Amino acid sequence: MKISGILKTTFLLTFLVSGITSFSQTTDNGASTIKTEKAPKSKTDTSVVKAAKQKKEKEVKTDTSASGKVKAEKTPKIKKEKAPKDTTAMVSKEVKVEKVSNDILTDMKFGKKKKGGIKMMAKGYYFDAVDYFQSALNEKPKKWKMLNLLAEASMKSRNYVNAENYYSRLSQTEKGLKKFPLTKYKQGLALKAMGNYTQATDTLKSFLAKEYKKEEMLSMKKFARREIQGIEMIDTLSKRPVEYKLISLNGNINTAFNDYAPFSMDLFNLYFSSQRGNDPYNLTEAGTNKLYARFYESKKFAGDWSKASEVTTDINTQVANANDAFVSSDGKTMYYTRKSEDEAGIVSSKIFVSENSGSGWSVGHALNENINDLMSGSKNPMLYTNADGKEVLYFSSNRLSSRGAYDIYYSIKSESGEFGRAKNAGSAINTTGEDVTPFFEPESRTLYFSSNGQINIGGLDVFKGTQSEDGTEWTSVSNLGIVVNSSADDYYFRPAKNFGLGYLVSNRRGGNSVKCETCSDDIYSVRMARGNVTVMGTITEDINGVKSSSKNGVVEVRKTSDNSLITQAKISDGRFSVVVDKENEGIYLSAKKTDFEESKVALNIGDYKPESIITEMILKRTFTYIGVKIGTVFFDYDKWGLRPEAPDTLNKVIAFIKQFPNYIIEVGGHTDDIGPAFFNDSLGLKRAVAVNKYLLSKDVPSLNTNVKSYGEKTPLAPNKNADGSDSGKGRQLNRRVEFIVVGEKK
Repeated sequence: MKISGILKTTFLLTFLVSGITSFSQTTDNGASTIKTEKAPKSKTDTSVVKAAKQKKEKEVKTDTSASGKVKAEKTPKIKKEKAPKDTTAMVSKEVKVEKVSNDILTDMKFGKKKKGGIKMMAKGYYFDAVDYFQSALNEKPKKWKMLNLLAEASMKSRNYVNAENYYSRLSQTEKGLKKFPLTKYKQGLALKAMGNYTQATDTLKSFLAKEYKKEEMLSMKKFARREIQGIEMIDTLSKRPVEYKLISLNGNINTAFNDYAPFSMDLFNLYFSSQRGNDPYNLTEAGTNKLYARFYESKKFAGDWSKASEVTTDINTQVANANDAFVSSDGKTMYYTRKSEDEAGIVSSKIFVSENSGSGWSVGHALNENINDLMSGSKNPMLYTNADGKEVLYFSSNRLSSRGAYDIYYSIKSESGEFGRAKNAGSAINTTGEDVTPFFEPESRTLYFSSNGQINIGGLDVFKGTQSEDGTEWTSVSNLGIVVNSSADDYYFRPAKNFGLGYLVSNRRGGNSVKCETCSDDIYSVRMARGNVTVMGTITEDINGVKSSSKNGVVEVRKTSDNSLITQAKISDGRFSVVVDKENEGIYLSAKKTDFEESKVALNIGDYKPESIITEMILKRTFTYIGVKIGTVFFDYDKWGLRPEAPDTLNKVIAFIKQFPNYIIEVGGHTDDIGPAFFNDSLGLKRAVAVNKYLLSKDVPSLNTNVKSYGEKTPLAPNKNADGSDSGKGRQLNRRVEFIVVGEKK
């Protein structure tokens, strides 16, 4: 069938702006191309209204939707336009109109800058479009239409901070809001994309509060309410147990450019697509700089990924994007997406297949028309073998039968080796938005996919649905929650199968990017969260062979690899308890207390199945009491009878001896200097004997004590004052018996 000039032009414009072109500046599933929903046509929001006008404006009369997608009004077969749902990020607001330094724009007239920017938007070169529109706006700052175009291009390029700034400026004038009534809605999307959820809710509510009579605006209110629902869902999702752990792959994989579409059949080999290059985001003399995505591979050695290298195959070309590699389980067949643009400017997005005979991948060829529809694009292939032994291909397509911009389809390969008619996955999976990057796990009959048409917390969120046993319907479609999903785009989710490892692609904050923090995609490894384990135990003190429960101290939890502190717990009544994340795997416990040796216990909690571990730790005392005075009792003048308060001290001495039965205690009697020395020696001995008799009466073994008299020889204090007068206080201190640890029994 020969396509007429009008239909061909209409198809081209709709096809390009629908989001399947993404050479140098967006990935195949980037936010700039996956934020559309079905909505009535808006005649007021004309952000790209002149994109498709021919020089004499005779062939095609165009209009735009809320998302800026061009629609050919006179072509009855073209689907309704899609309303935007732009992505998310978490960055602060502070942007001014940038000064464009590109030489190509210096001498260009305003009208040409505007048309050039619209052309770049239509082709998906959003960074170039931003440069055109910024230069034009710098020239004429009060052009509201240009400010709106710049906001649209910024949102498409996923520079949410800039987009929000431009929408904010536009919304501050009555004229701007009247001319572009969706501004508040789009500003709310940008704020949500930045993670400013409270402000996003307020802005979306202000959009809802305004009265609109036109049908398309009433329809957009439905989308605004859904965005608010997504924000409100965050609190519920945050209370779920953490199921996944994410780690950004190292610099050998992720670059400042788009790195996406990961595929791995094992732990040690990773294939992915990348638009890496020197600088793809500056204008060239031709007006664009096409940097085509190609397949790369990396190998893991000693736990680290090697520097990625381009796959040496004819699949990688200089004139087309190579994306979405998926290799069959036998390693002999690769399905992938190929995007190219012909001389007429028509972009095609098709699923190709390549065979590996052992000497490398063959030149690929496109699958049949059941997969690659003439009037639409197809991408994101994923293959599995069903229970009947038949191969089933899942993929995404924006064909006319889709509910939204892109729907998920599947096709079963026949005995002849050809794929049959593609079937829509159904309304439980597909929405009026974008539904992409399917991955079916046959063991659990679970389909993982990303969507911005479901209620979500960001742009594209990852969801999963369970297929019924007869394969006729999907149940339990749910959001994978926080960690996997962010306020940005999260897609290409591959579940953690290979020894607990999977993958995810995201433009979330913290990644690498040439232009802005959220302008490019990175690849993350995913694994199931191992949860927590409670480590508890007893702490026993061993002092010279005498054991007792420790009353205090601390137990530290440290990593075995680098001794870094993870957490700690206090010892109380001989016990401790501490919760440790299993992600730490190799750890050791360190019990510490002053005057005791450190006690250590090594644990590998990563493989520990139960929720708790019980262990015992012993603290040994390194301190010796030899030479230490453990008590003193005092006597009246010229007396050796015990005072009423003496038993308080003596009972403590008895307790010490029973706790440390190996120690020998000297019981030393002392006096003041009144009277002859021999008298005081005798008095000191009487005092020591009296005390020792008390100890023996309390079952203290005689071998634990030595009785000795010092008489007046070792006073604690002077017996006289400095002026020669008698010191009553000093003499009282000297009338005593001291208990000193002098050794250990042999």
